[in-house]
Amino acid sequence: MILPLCSKTVAQGSSADSVIAILMQADAVPDDAILLKKGELTGNSMDSVCAYYELLQQARGMGVSMKANLIKIENRKNHSNAQGCDILTISWYSSSKAHLAEQSFEWNAHRPLTWDDFKGPVRAGTPSTTAAETNCGMAIETNLVTSKRKAKVYVYNTFDKKASWVREGKKLDEILEHEQGHWNICEIYTRKMQAAFDAQIIMGDQLNATATKIYNKISQEYQQRQQAYENETQHGMVVSEQKRWTLLLNNELQEKLTGKL
Repeated sequence: MILPLCSKTVAQGSSADSVIAILMQADAVPDDAILLKKGELTGNSMDSVCAYYELLQQARGMGVSMKANLIKIENRKNHSNAQGCDILTISWYSSSKAHLAEQSFEWNAHRPLTWDDFKGPVRAGTPSTTAAETNCGMAIETNLVTSKRKAKVYVYNTFDKKASWVREGKKLDEILEHEQGHWNICEIYTRKMQAAFDAQIIMGDQLNATATKIYNKISQEYQQRQQAYENETQHGMVVSEQKRWTLLLNNELQEKLTGKL
């Protein structure tokens, strides 16, 4: 089950080793990529490491151990009543172009945004005063659940390179700082949503109702925070407010990363 929470936010005028680029089935592997290993990941029961997001985290860990910096998901078989576990076919690579090849990625403290991440065309109808736009959002994955089985919920975020853009001549540090703020807010609320799910014991027959309730509450808070950021910084144009927000968000992330939030 995947529930997308996508949000476009507009601007005007883990460890470093875990920063591994992820390619989906349709994404092209860089021409300099060296294949290190190819294999299949799955679990042997619904109680094991078995859900898609768990398997992806396992693939990342394996990539770190083999010094890979690029993972391609070659195939995914979704869990079903007949097949309790997801099955991922994965290739691990080493490439100097790993992060140029990825089309989307999750937030990482050691992976700040760069202008290379803004690959999309300017969105039609956008005012000429808008310099850049970040497209990011949150989604959830769950394991296969039954009415009497506890649900495991994983919340993750995504930055979409193909839908994020910057105008020609506007690749300025202060604008990138503002866009990073939008991305940081997405991470803060990803972790808030994960914490909300972790605080609940959710059985399979309660999953839809509980997930909807948590999702709606946190997503509303998230949208309000993004709007407050835009309003108070005036899309990054008020330097003093932008600096205040940058410090505020960095502090929140640090507290969250150290388990204080």
